[in-house]
Amino acid sequence: MRFLKSLILVFASLLLLQRGWAQAGAADAIKQQFANYQQNTLQEKLYAHTDKNAYVAGELIWFKLYYVNAATNQPLDLSKVAYVEVLDADGKAVAQAKIALKEGQGSGSLFIPLSAASGRYTLRAYTNWMKNFGSSQLFEKPIVLVNTLKNLDAPVPDSTGGYAVALFPEGGNLVNGLESNVAAQVTGHDGKGAAFSGVVVTETGDSVATVIAQQNGIGTFLITPSAQHTYALVVTVPSGQRIKQALPSAYAQGYVMRVGKAAGQLKIDVTATGGNGGTIYLLAHNRKTVQVAEQKTLQNGQAVFLVDTAQLAAGVTHFTLFNEQRLPLCERLFFKQPTSTISLQAAPDQQQYATRKKVSVALQAAGAVDTTAPLGLSLSVYKWDSLQAGYGDIRTYLWLTSELSGRVDTPESYFGTDAADADNLMLTQGWRRFKWETVMRDAKPAFEYPLEYSGHLIKAMVTELRTHRPAAGIPVFLSIPGTPFQFYVSQSDNNGIAQFDVKGAYGPGELILQTNTAVSDTVYRIELVSPFAAKPPSATVSHFYFSKAHTDDLLQQSISMQVQNIYRKDSLARFELPAAYDTIPFYGQPNYSYALDLYTRFPTMEEVLREYVRAVNVVQRRGGLHMMIMDELRRHFFEGGELVLLDGIPLFNSDRIFSYDPLKVKKLDVITKKYFIGPTFFNGVVSVTTYNGNYEGFQLDPRAIVIDYDGLQLERAFYAPVYETEQQARSRVPDFRTTLLWQPQVATDAHGNATVHFYTSDLTGRYVVAVEGLDRNGNPVVASAPFEVK
Repeated sequence: MRFLKSLILVFASLLLLQRGWAQAGAADAIKQQFANYQQNTLQEKLYAHTDKNAYVAGELIWFKLYYVNAATNQPLDLSKVAYVEVLDADGKAVAQAKIALKEGQGSGSLFIPLSAASGRYTLRAYTNWMKNFGSSQLFEKPIVLVNTLKNLDAPVPDSTGGYAVALFPEGGNLVNGLESNVAAQVTGHDGKGAAFSGVVVTETGDSVATVIAQQNGIGTFLITPSAQHTYALVVTVPSGQRIKQALPSAYAQGYVMRVGKAAGQLKIDVTATGGNGGTIYLLAHNRKTVQVAEQKTLQNGQAVFLVDTAQLAAGVTHFTLFNEQRLPLCERLFFKQPTSTISLQAAPDQQQYATRKKVSVALQAAGAVDTTAPLGLSLSVYKWDSLQAGYGDIRTYLWLTSELSGRVDTPESYFGTDAADADNLMLTQGWRRFKWETVMRDAKPAFEYPLEYSGHLIKAMVTELRTHRPAAGIPVFLSIPGTPFQFYVSQSDNNGIAQFDVKGAYGPGELILQTNTAVSDTVYRIELVSPFAAKPPSATVSHFYFSKAHTDDLLQQSISMQVQNIYRKDSLARFELPAAYDTIPFYGQPNYSYALDLYTRFPTMEEVLREYVRAVNVVQRRGGLHMMIMDELRRHFFEGGELVLLDGIPLFNSDRIFSYDPLKVKKLDVITKKYFIGPTFFNGVVSVTTYNGNYEGFQLDPRAIVIDYDGLQLERAFYAPVYETEQQARSRVPDFRTTLLWQPQVATDAHGNATVHFYTSDLTGRYVVAVEGLDRNGNPVVASAPFEVK
């Protein structure tokens, strides 16, 4: 009997140990599934530093893009194109641009059209890859646009105040019989948090809790819901108006999670109703890195996790609770204040200047400055007025707002302030960067939008004109005329999509899309697919209400805009090609190249080809002229299948080149071998280039699709006059600049120092120097300094 009892005890111990191993294995499995998902799911962030936050129609928005790895905030060099747009309240674009990215940054400008209506807009920036993760992952920033050349038909504030009340149970849900912490947030007609006091009442009017707003219109209260009652929060705003908002319905069964702080630790209390027990798992991750993975067994429906805050990285940490089936139950965010290792100071050489005087601003970085690589900074100097409200900076975006959904008022106020205010903000957030059901599938995810790691991807939809069905397996030819021209070949997939990896196509121009009409009688319809995100912004913009305080500022901005556009129009329209702009054609170095101006000019292309283009033979066949290209590898002429281009446009009936005027031709290149491009090949290439690169006078095939298209944006040069001499300072040309300087590239020296110089304009008032930047280790820096012009 003693032996049998011992055997039973050993067997029971083994069962308990096995269960413990299974529990530990489950926690590790959840952690591993999360790691696998993150490894297969690169996530990017973009941040746009703009020269200011409020504009009038007819002005330019200047911006610098910082492109980083979402996990580390370190600069990335994967996606090569960013998309920037200004969207109105209905999500319609009033301005768009494609910006080249290189080594984690890019810069550009957007002209605000005079057709834009006054109001609050959204500046949005993203890469093609970021579109895979929804609108909430794209960079969004509210800006104010005012059209001073139109009547200001601004909305009239709602007489009721336009307040909205939102309620957020901690962890996600209310459960009957379990005490929960609930955040209440009240916003006004302008979308900003509003002060309030409130009381929670039952359907019979009994008071069960009270709440008072803290920072940015957020307050909290405790409640233990009962199945016998329904509840509502009645808030009172400063105007005296009372608003009633029903609480979310409570579940009969479920879990509640509450997070508190004590002695450098986070205490995470989990409570479950009687029907819920067993093992639960807690996973904490910050910017794609797992910080904590633990499990507990519920005892009497309760469990407590203790987490040392030193284990947590700076910024927003996501705490997610799972059950034994690995289903997410609750989620809670926690914000740990970042401790910056680098500080930046901006100091003008004076505090007050006269008009048209030189200003020198010294920039100095201190702390853990990387002496082997300069800080990448962008700098703006703009006139401060009542319209220039702040919306955060690169520091608040990377550490805080990019990890949250919706709008965050005064994000800079959560840095270095009472942690309770940041914790209230965290209660209004959750379930942010991905869907857990996607993570738990433990399979490599499929993405609709690829990385543009080598250039801009142009997509076209190919359909049969008669049936309107997608056409698969059809070679499609893309030409971009110009100097130099570009030429690409793709083949439509099963969905009828042909995709072209276009490199270095800058500025406005035209695209010519064709199918090979010489090999098929089927007529196809080709339509471009817009590369811009189709989904509306994640956050709705609030109305902008004009007050009398804005009148003088708007009048001055309007006059300034008009004066600059009249007197400085040419200076504002100077664009620069990138330094590494490629002028080599797609086929590289040709076997033969003929600059026709160096040869005797003949009246027909037939004579040109016969007389001195030795690699091409012109023959008479079937009542017409045909060309044959020499295959120098096999020492004979190809029998058809050649590619003839005119400024990059393929001539599928190559004999048409004989009717073209040779006096318009600048150069003729010949490739004397099989040339493979995309899904097809050609028996040699003859490329004819005109002087202007615009196929002058040539009649395109009527089935060719010609589309006006803006490629990557050419960088506009910022104009700032110089008043070094007395004669320059006495110029009678008015200088009404409100942005005195925009410099997207400011590099510090090995000691973290830099100096910038500029001149004041004719406008007096208060100005602000605003500097933002990032080092290669992902540390954001910001600095600002005011000065006066009198």
